[in-house]
Amino acid sequence: MAETLLLDLGNSSLKWAFAHELPGFQRLDWRGGAISALLDGHWAGLERPGAVVASSVAPRPVTEALGRWIRERWQLPLQLVSAAHGWPGLRCAYPQPETLGADRWAAMVAAHERYPAGSLVVDCGTAITLDAIANGRHLGGYILPGIRAMQAAVTSRTAIDADIDEPVEGWGWGRNTAQCLALGTTAAVASLVEESLERLQRAGVCDPVLVVTGGQCGLLLPLIQVDYRRHDALVLEGVRLCSRRTLE
Repeated sequence: MAETLLLDLGNSSLKWAFAHELPGFQRLDWRGGAISALLDGHWAGLERPGAVVASSVAPRPVTEALGRWIRERWQLPLQLVSAAHGWPGLRCAYPQPETLGADRWAAMVAAHERYPAGSLVVDCGTAITLDAIANGRHLGGYILPGIRAMQAAVTSRTAIDADIDEPVEGWGWGRNTAQCLALGTTAAVASLVEESLERLQRAGVCDPVLVVTGGQCGLLLPLIQVDYRRHDALVLEGVRLCSRRTLE
């Protein structure tokens, strides 16, 4: 029986894997080109799946183009993950769960299954999201610009000309403009993450596991001074779990 193809369509990239290939997922940047043409190049030799399930936070036209490609090539519908579908033992904090980003929900489902007592899920991509989970209850979270997006905002709106091409190596003082900008933006995120963990612990809500994922998490981790668990395929792992309910 053909396997389900799992997709994570983000703000700037598409990740995919079959269930047995999950740790070795593949990725392509879709911004700046027609996604159908990109798929023609990258998926030409991909075996026909039994079903296709995705989390998508991309603009609707991009998601629709992906769905058309899948329908025309494989005669399959694109099944979309949503917090509105729910998950046993995990309650969404949003009054309207369907408005929560599907990637955040998929990541939370995967984190909850791994660490049911509680977790702080940090996804570092084009945008950064933080979501707190305690005893099966999503408490809420934060959304802020990604580290690269913050750096680009500074250089595009000032006379600063800094080529930031290397990640920071740890806490310290910047000794040139590029280091100062890299440290400042990264430290701001690291401080928010660690303060969020401390707030959960002080409130006695839970002793959360810090779960980190996302394409830019390598920029953040050198400044994180607490234990963490890195799961690069966390969203796809959640999509795999959610696919069981989506395909029922």
